[in-house]
Amino acid sequence: MKKGIITSVALFVVGLAIAVGVNVFLMVRAVGRSSAGVQFAVPGEVVYDAAHAGTYEIDIEIQGLYNGVTHSSSASLPDGAAITVTRVDSGETIPWKPDPGTRTESGATERVGLATFNADSPGEYRISVEGDFPQRVFYVGPGLMGTVMVTLVGGCASGVVGFACVVAGVVVFAVTLSTGAKPKTT
Repeated sequence: MKKGIITSVALFVVGLAIAVGVNVFLMVRAVGRSSAGVQFAVPGEVVYDAAHAGTYEIDIEIQGLYNGVTHSSSASLPDGAAITVTRVDSGETIPWKPDPGTRTESGATERVGLATFNADSPGEYRISVEGDFPQRVFYVGPGLMGTVMVTLVGGCASGVVGFACVVAGVVVFAVTLSTGAKPKTT
């Protein structure tokens, strides 16, 4: 009986740890990734250090704070703007694709998606935006949709596994009590 109770308590604790722990980890990871980007003035360029392989976004910052100054601009790409993404170590030009529609707001900052590119490995990538237009602020950072999907799928999966462990713990506890309460026959 003692072994059954210990097993049921262990399953219950493991289930809660999985459900809560994995979800907390995924949320912290998502918040960290959402703040892992950099602003840069365009026309101009920035060298971005991609921490991992994956999809990265280039956004137009339509309002926010850049170098201590509040700014605002249109949500559309300026006429005549040319975007180039280059892997710094090899000089390889990385293709990018338009990705309008993603909109993020955080405090006084508002961004709208412009393009995405895939970093096939961690490293430095130069994002250059050239053209004859008034200065604006762009942003490059990890793709939001991938982070959201990992968080949602991982959160749901850990919730299901955690719930299954808790249910198993309750079942083992109930079976242990029901079999342990029977009087002994000689």
